[in-house]
Amino acid sequence: MRHQDGSLQLSTSGLPVSTYDQTDITELARVMTGLSFGKRNATVVGAPTYPTATNQAIGAVEDNTNFFQGGGHRFWQASWVNPMKMFDAYHDFAAKTLFAGKAGATTIPARTNNTTPESEGNADVIDALNALAGNPASSTYNGHPNTPVFISRLLIQRFTTSNPSAGYLYRVTQKYKDTNGNLGEVIKAILLDYEARNLNTADSVVASGKVKEPLLHFTAMIRAVKSYTGSPLAALNTMPVAFTATESPVTTAYPATELAKFPAGAVRFRFFDTTGSVTQSPQRAPSVFNWFLPDYVMPGPLATAGLFAPELQVATESNVVNVVNSHYNILFTSVPPTVKAGRGLDDYLNLASYRSAAGVQLTVPTYAVSAGYFSANTFDPAGATTQPGDINNQVDNLIPKFDDLITLYTNTYTTTLAAQYAPAAVPATPGTTQKQAAHAEAVKVVLDQCDLLFTSGYLKAKFGSAAAPNPRQSIIDGVNLIAANNRHTTDPTNFTNDARTRCATSSTWRSAPLRPSFSNDRVPRDVVSSIHQPFPGFQT
Repeated sequence: MRHQDGSLQLSTSGLPVSTYDQTDITELARVMTGLSFGKRNATVVGAPTYPTATNQAIGAVEDNTNFFQGGGHRFWQASWVNPMKMFDAYHDFAAKTLFAGKAGATTIPARTNNTTPESEGNADVIDALNALAGNPASSTYNGHPNTPVFISRLLIQRFTTSNPSAGYLYRVTQKYKDTNGNLGEVIKAILLDYEARNLNTADSVVASGKVKEPLLHFTAMIRAVKSYTGSPLAALNTMPVAFTATESPVTTAYPATELAKFPAGAVRFRFFDTTGSVTQSPQRAPSVFNWFLPDYVMPGPLATAGLFAPELQVATESNVVNVVNSHYNILFTSVPPTVKAGRGLDDYLNLASYRSAAGVQLTVPTYAVSAGYFSANTFDPAGATTQPGDINNQVDNLIPKFDDLITLYTNTYTTTLAAQYAPAAVPATPGTTQKQAAHAEAVKVVLDQCDLLFTSGYLKAKFGSAAAPNPRQSIIDGVNLIAANNRHTTDPTNFTNDARTRCATSSTWRSAPLRPSFSNDRVPRDVVSSIHQPFPGFQT
């Protein structure tokens, strides 16, 4: 048990008070007996599967009448997207006691299996949920006394800080109780609390803030560099959907009402599984306990200080290297006008397996060719003239858009160069020293812009006026060594290419999941996310 501020409640013998034991787990399991899938897809006899027809559960959605019903087809997911159903014949209707002899003790009475299917079994479930989280119809909170502080702490860890102060947790827990668990009000309390919004706290309290988990870090990076693909979201609404119900679970176009919720020109990013490259992939947590535990402590100084860092549970040596490489590959991928530019995502159609299909070709729909996703409807199965990859135009590829950074770089270079020669005009062939100084200033400005995009300006705020050597100056010196031939704008193509390379390098330094730093470094943060030191020697 915990007090409202998160501190442990102790028994008269000085030991933590337990909230449940194995008996309570067994009693709650009895409450859940009889639950199974509520819906299923009907079985279609002779479904058109390759190479021979088979029976598949891909038909219309229907009520499930079989307690032992399996999960069904991977893509026809009626079993998973509909509420579960109580099968009375498999439910334990005897009395149950939750938390016997402990805080929140609740007795669920014995019930008789009546003629109304599901009702009595579901009543057990409702009683158990009310015992855990309170009755939503009540004007005051009447659930288990440990639930508000438990849920509040987990939510705070996900949104603002891994180590909320006792006062912060107390205030959020009180809001939970005052609103009977209204999560909208609880989230407002978390984000608008003084401790979450005060920059002085972020800069001076070592326990403030949290490490950004890899997937959020990755998406923030591709958003910051304005990445795009050639896959317009609008195509889902305008392309014909030429599938029958037994060929695809989706037989209608993407609704116009849903498309209207996105800004004009929105594109799709077709990632398949980013577990290997980013450590996490959407909706693919390895277990119900997520990728990391809320009480994980990184061995070393963080453990000595008694600080939690849940996200660092996945920061193994191999994972960190994979994430760094993933960021690097995105930022240094080929860019236009390179043919089939960008970092490959999930191709629209994998044609490779059809290459040796004994003359049988997969025909690409005409609308996919017309949209530019493919250059032809078919390829040569013998591989003599056309390979599968040749007709796939790879428009799904992710491409960072460095245009704004290149413009910033060019304008800074031009302005700095002009200032060195003022009031005279810049000569057609500027001096090497002047060009080097202008490029150096442009690198500094672009790095500071990347610093703002990725870490709220931390690097400049911390080291902008610090004596060299320091991390910021080391990055500037390193970027200046790239494309050190110092081309002038009279060679526009090569100048732009050099600028792009330096912009990508600056982005890499500031977006990399780990970079050299010093102990006690912290980053000013906004309300929702912050980037703080995970352990001495590195900065997220």
